[in-house]
Amino acid sequence: MGIPSETMWTMTGDSKSAMQAKLTTMLRHLDELEKRLPAAVEAYLGDRDRQLAVERLCQLVVECAIDANALLLSALGEPPPQSAREGFEGVERNGVLDPSLSHLFRFTLVSFRHRLVHDYERLDNRIVHRTARRLLEAGRQYVAAVSAFLSRQV
Repeated sequence: MGIPSETMWTMTGDSKSAMQAKLTTMLRHLDELEKRLPAAVEAYLGDRDRQLAVERLCQLVVECAIDANALLLSALGEPPPQSAREGFEGVERNGVLDPSLSHLFRFTLVSFRHRLVHDYERLDNRIVHRTARRLLEAGRQYVAAVSAFLSRQV
């Protein structure tokens, strides 16, 4: 993959710094999520304070990726994405994310974030636990992919 040949790379030092700061923040949230999310679902189900912390951290991780997508697409000279899903489509189209990771964010993790933000009373904590475990891996893959892309840019 890589930037399509017709795409002009216009990321300034400030833009790259903003991207790196966003990725650093995302990693901090992922580290905190990993500390708070027990491997066993039973431990998670029995601790409401832990559930609230995990829900918020999941929201923040996905939002960091959404923000990073907008920064990256802007630097690539593309219009701002009109939705979170469109942002992931854009970074995939530009060779930053592989299709499977982009698909996971677009169709699972963005929806998960929306449910966390808008439907607290309808959450199934077993699903939250399972999805948070997936987010830990996907979030780190996202940071690695974007970091690798940035390192290839002049």
